[in-house]
Amino acid sequence: IFSIPFDINPQDSLGNYSLQFEYEGNRLMKGNVDSQSVWVVSRTFVNVISADSNVRESGDRWGFTAQVTDDNKTATIRDSGGRELSGPNTPNGGLVDVIYEGLDFEGVLHRQVVATLAPNAGLISLPEPQTDDSHLCFYDGNGDGIPDRDSNGNGQLDDSEAIGCLKANVSPLNPQLLRDDPDSFLPDGFGPVSVYLRFRETLPNEGCEVLEVQYLSMQGKWDPCVDQIGNDHFRVQMAYNANGFSLIGRTSLDVDDQIVYTSEIDPLTGEIVPKPMIVTGQLTDELDTNLTFRNIRVNYEMVNSPAGPVACYNGITDINGMYAITCPLSDVMAGKARVTVSYSAWDNNDAYRYQNKTVQTEFDVFSNSTLQIAEVGPFKSNVETYVAPNNGTAFPVLYLKESFHIDAILTQSNGQYVGGKCLNIYLDPQKNVRPLASINTRESDGMVEWFSGDPSQNPGLKGVETTGGELEGFRLLRVAFEPDLNIPGGCDKDTSNVLNGSHMDIVVLVRSKVDLQVKTTWSFVNNNGLDTDDNVNGEIALLRDRLDLAVENEEIYFVRQYWDSDNMEWVVEGRNESYTNEQGIASFDWAFAGKTCAGESCVGDWKITAYYPGSTFFAESSDDENISHEIHWKKATVTDQSEGIFTPSTIMAIVIVLLGAAIAGVMYYQRVVARRQVEALRGILTDTMLQLQAANEYIAIIFDCYKQLVKHFRRHGFMKKVYETTREFESAVRGAFHMVPADQLDSFIAIFEEARYSDHEIGPSHRDRAIETLNAITQSLSIALGDGGMVTRGDQHEAKLYGGLTKAGEFVAADGTVKQAGVDDNADASDFKI
Repeated sequence: IFSIPFDINPQDSLGNYSLQFEYEGNRLMKGNVDSQSVWVVSRTFVNVISADSNVRESGDRWGFTAQVTDDNKTATIRDSGGRELSGPNTPNGGLVDVIYEGLDFEGVLHRQVVATLAPNAGLISLPEPQTDDSHLCFYDGNGDGIPDRDSNGNGQLDDSEAIGCLKANVSPLNPQLLRDDPDSFLPDGFGPVSVYLRFRETLPNEGCEVLEVQYLSMQGKWDPCVDQIGNDHFRVQMAYNANGFSLIGRTSLDVDDQIVYTSEIDPLTGEIVPKPMIVTGQLTDELDTNLTFRNIRVNYEMVNSPAGPVACYNGITDINGMYAITCPLSDVMAGKARVTVSYSAWDNNDAYRYQNKTVQTEFDVFSNSTLQIAEVGPFKSNVETYVAPNNGTAFPVLYLKESFHIDAILTQSNGQYVGGKCLNIYLDPQKNVRPLASINTRESDGMVEWFSGDPSQNPGLKGVETTGGELEGFRLLRVAFEPDLNIPGGCDKDTSNVLNGSHMDIVVLVRSKVDLQVKTTWSFVNNNGLDTDDNVNGEIALLRDRLDLAVENEEIYFVRQYWDSDNMEWVVEGRNESYTNEQGIASFDWAFAGKTCAGESCVGDWKITAYYPGSTFFAESSDDENISHEIHWKKATVTDQSEGIFTPSTIMAIVIVLLGAAIAGVMYYQRVVARRQVEALRGILTDTMLQLQAANEYIAIIFDCYKQLVKHFRRHGFMKKVYETTREFESAVRGAFHMVPADQLDSFIAIFEEARYSDHEIGPSHRDRAIETLNAITQSLSIALGDGGMVTRGDQHEAKLYGGLTKAGEFVAADGTVKQAGVDDNADASDFKI
């Protein structure tokens, strides 16, 4: 074994050298000569100068520029100062394979040699796309089925025939073409792509061995070149997250439109149960590929709600890219929900494959409303209930023609109150389609507190009115939320219309309050008392309080009580019972017990109280409404004629006579005063008429008459002040001359209007007409006073006192003729026989 130092210095030329070894031999061994071929090579250096952005989309181009040089005689140092290689052949050129490595959905790597490039002045880059696709290696311009570059016609492209063209259609990037290519580096069309630049060894330029095709499909360590020392000089990896690229696909996130309800009815129990919002849709890419098993995030917020966004449960897409994500709707008001659906590529490890996508939409959130009547009662705050004796059903009680109140609350089916909604109030809605009133629920708690006697809530102030002639009875009261209707006299259509309507009916008993009125009194007190066994008779009328209509066939109690002087109290002894007749009158008769009270002696003071116990349709009379009259015992006395004329009865008669005389005197005085007023009016008109006959100052005389009449009207209260127009004067005239015919008054008033407002010339004809009118009115006044007037009766005034008398036994037959009972007009023509 021997070793000989062999040094290569930078000044040595590259090439294939031959080393010769010679052994001269010795006396024991024969000499020998041998040689060894040695290549002095350059470690080729591939340096990437530039590359396009690493985020690419469909239709984009991706390219790079790299420099291929020798090692600058510094084999261990990666520097770029060496000699540029050019052309495909040694010793000054070589070939660079461009390999794309893509990652599919399943994490499998796929590789494809997309180009073999020869440097030109040391530079390499992908060929520029041509409009006729001539930049593709398999371009067939003449249409003979053989690529134009196949110069030897063997049906496949050799390395020398495929230099400087694209072996795969990757510029521009088309995901559909990549998906259709069976040898594609991106069989899914999208994903990260690492690019390898691999210089083939062409001595004296060092590089990688030619790569066998089967190595491209290997996972893990696939390139033998990585085992060569210094391969990082002539084998360059451009990672997808550095200066490689990622083909990013556009995503499509569809959200199904829907109408959301906050509740539903359980088909088994019939109860209303909360219902969540389920957001559904589909996630696909731009090639309509379903993106399966991807996380989808959903949140929502109610429009115009102070609450913030609410996150929904997590969800993933299924094998068809469909998703269904549940969003709870607890304590949500009906309205609009702004829903945000998001797909994040980072969350799904798709950052180098797909774009993020966020879709925002709005859903109408409907709710089934629930309207609950909390309280119904008469007047502003009373509550009365009638319990049916047959089944124990309780009915609220209202009173006919009286005010009443309603307390109600409007909620969603999830219990959330609803404020600011208009409710219609109906009484007998099956007959009255027009609501009685309407009211808005309170914003704070969804309540209504309505009172029919409040003019701000019920301008008509109508209470419980009659319906179709019905008075008392069971009536239907309804409070209704009707958002989809315009109700005349009630609520308008709800513009939001996201809350379903509802109503509540309640059967109420409408009663009438009653009034007891005395028809025949049974009051006998003091000197007007009764003796034992005298008959006591009384009558009362039972009327409806507000309508004054009689109440028929109702039982009245006349309760008898006597005064217990020992205990100083009234004690009930018994009662008379009577039913009202068709006029509502009930009466009683009782033999006065005098000083015998419940079989014992007493002072003889009694009291009988008329009391109505009430019934189903009529209210019980109260203590204030009951009628009580006392009866005192007084021994009957015989009147002595010698007592004189001033007995109680004569004194009463004298008082009555005096009162009658006083009333007659007052009436006579009023008649005299009225007569004097009429005489004064007649005097004014007579003077005016005489002045018109004697002088020609028509307008002055008429105005003087006007002033005198005004003074008279003010003195006697027909006018309060002097008015500027004759309309007020006309009213006073018609009031003072009420006994004058209307046509005469019209002519009379026209005289004053003509004198005051007309601008035409006043002549003798106007004066004569005025005198005629004043004369007619004066005569009417004289007739009213009874001075010389004569009443003439004409035919139109004749009363038919004697015409049309009916004789006894006279009747009208079926044929319209008048016959007399017992008289046969055709007795001779009768064929009656015995």
